[in-house]
Amino acid sequence: MTYHYSTNNSYISTEMGPYPLFDLKTLMIAHGWTITRSNNGTLFGATDYILTATDLTSQYSWMVLHHTASKREWLFGMNNDADYWEWYIGYSANVGGVAGFTGGDATTMPTATDEASLLGDRGIAPWDVFPVKNSRCHMMVDDASAAFYLLASVNETRCLCTCIAGDPLTKTHTLDTDPYVALAQFRTDAYGFPQSLWVSTSSYCGSRGWYNYPSGSAERIYGMSLVQNNVVVAPNDFKYGGGPNVYDGNDEAYPVFWGRSATLGAPSGIKGMSTLFRNVTTVRAACDILTVGTESQIMAGCRYSYNVSLPWDPTVIPH
Repeated sequence: MTYHYSTNNSYISTEMGPYPLFDLKTLMIAHGWTITRSNNGTLFGATDYILTATDLTSQYSWMVLHHTASKREWLFGMNNDADYWEWYIGYSANVGGVAGFTGGDATTMPTATDEASLLGDRGIAPWDVFPVKNSRCHMMVDDASAAFYLLASVNETRCLCTCIAGDPLTKTHTLDTDPYVALAQFRTDAYGFPQSLWVSTSSYCGSRGWYNYPSGSAERIYGMSLVQNNVVVAPNDFKYGGGPNVYDGNDEAYPVFWGRSATLGAPSGIKGMSTLFRNVTTVRAACDILTVGTESQIMAGCRYSYNVSLPWDPTVIPH
């Protein structure tokens, strides 16, 4: 397992959406993913027609990214009024390779029998996924699993407003045939995506995890932690921070567990432990690099609450 990074990508004068998504596609194709279906507005079918970022600027353009080893698939489709920053994002667990996305043409996105709509709606009403312009993006793809992320920040603010991530889980139940959380969120205020991650009923995000246990229905998944407090809407923030531990000087971080509240009905309980996200107690500014053992992590969140971190290339200073 090796994480491959593409960081500090600047999109200042270009419209957001097609350009970071094409850069993400390029990184994913190089490390274990393929395009199984696509549409550039003119050519469509079971091949890769997304050869440049401009192939994603057509009004109905879309692409399906397929992870070769796990068979998982992600669909990215542009909305019908050609706003570059508005997209539909869908996910197919494609367990055993028997489902997955099929069909689609020059004006219609493909569908999957097990599809989970992560963000937006098909047709004219997708959701904002990126800021309009003036942004930076950070991306990571693991060459062995279906782990990846795309983070977008509003330029110069260091506030991470977009998070699209595939998170393979450990410590999972034997009945869960897809131990994975598919996440797509967008939020523009000062707290950025981590608050939406934990408060997943927020109107600012389209957070939905895939809980295949074993019915195959799409269910809402919550970020959980080892520490709980009595705040109902956010039961899992480390509100006041902690700092480096006294034993080795490394920053404190705890695994994020994903789960489903019993108030939402069965199945409920812990789905599994994240391989990407960690709860962070350290009081740091957003986008600072944390030292967690021998690993480096990038800080996401506001300074005093909702702090999480993700894997980061330790040789690069985030901008």
